[in-house]
Amino acid sequence: MSAELVRRVVTAFSPPAGRVAVVGCGRGVPVAQGALLGRSVVGVDADPNRVRRAVRYAEAVLSEEQCARVRVVREEARNLDRVCADWSGRADLVLFDVPPPIGGEPKCRRDLPAGDLRLLDGPAFAVALEEAFAAVARLLRPGGYMAVVCRRGVPRPRPLDRVASCVRRASAAGLVYVQHVIALAVPIRGDRLAADQVPSRVLNASHAAAAATLVSPVHDDVCVFTRPEVVREVGL
Repeated sequence: MSAELVRRVVTAFSPPAGRVAVVGCGRGVPVAQGALLGRSVVGVDADPNRVRRAVRYAEAVLSEEQCARVRVVREEARNLDRVCADWSGRADLVLFDVPPPIGGEPKCRRDLPAGDLRLLDGPAFAVALEEAFAAVARLLRPGGYMAVVCRRGVPRPRPLDRVASCVRRASAAGLVYVQHVIALAVPIRGDRLAADQVPSRVLNASHAAAAATLVSPVHDDVCVFTRPEVVREVGL
């Protein structure tokens, strides 16, 4: 996840001095960028190596005062609300990184913890998302946002509908789908994308389902959801 994308999302969907939770710390960029923008940040990742990298990166780029507003914890996404128990119902933004599934030989996968989303696909991925998004819904304040970044991967013959799966699971958790952003990962030169591979398939029918049929090396999908201010109960 690029620093520019993180800055735009954090600025657009959280107030100054707000509370931001990051699921999937990567190299530490999302956590550090949130703190640089004046937010209090909690980073959660199931991979201990990424937790260590995020801590080192934050210490390298943040001031002592900014570091005091940052916490990075090794934990699965489904336990987010437990990690941030003091923010329950008060978080302004959850930035949720959904990486593409990891491929390769078992050797490439054996060091990853069981709860790492990179190991999951199909029904197991859907179940993990459902549990994680339920934790997000409990953590967010009414009117707070979750921004899910579905990162590009290598095109496969039958790509999983990760975007559509995110929309369905977030809706099941009581969150409302409000925006879909296409975040380009390559520059535009003139009237063309500066990339060797440009998706040629045309979107049609359902927006969420159609968007997920593109597994593109040139863009990430950012799905934005909000916790409703008022939940309406429908009587029988």
